[in-house]
Amino acid sequence: MGDITQKSCIEVKTPNCPRCKLFEPAYQELQTKFPQYEYKVFVFGQDPEAQELATKYSIRSAPTFIVMNGENVEVVKQEELEETLAKNCD
Repeated sequence: MGDITQKSCIEVKTPNCPRCKLFEPAYQELQTKFPQYEYKVFVFGQDPEAQELATKYSIRSAPTFIVMNGENVEVVKQEELEETLAKNCD
C-alpha cells in the first residue's frame, strides 16, 4: 500500500459483487468529477492489500470506500461516497 497518495479514494470489493459491478459507471463518473483524488481498487482474493485494508478499517461489506485526505480518513458506503469526496475537496 506504499504508493497510496495523501488524497486517495480506495474501493475495496469482491470479484463477483453485483453491487460493485452496478456501481462501476458511477465510480468512473466520480473520478471525472473529482480529479484531485487518486483512485485505487483492491479486490479480495486478487490483491493482498484488500485484506490488509479490511482488517485495518474493519470492512465487512463490499463495496466499501476509504477516502483519505491527509490525516483525515473516512470509511464510507457507496451511498455516502460522493458527499464525502465533495466535502474533502480543497
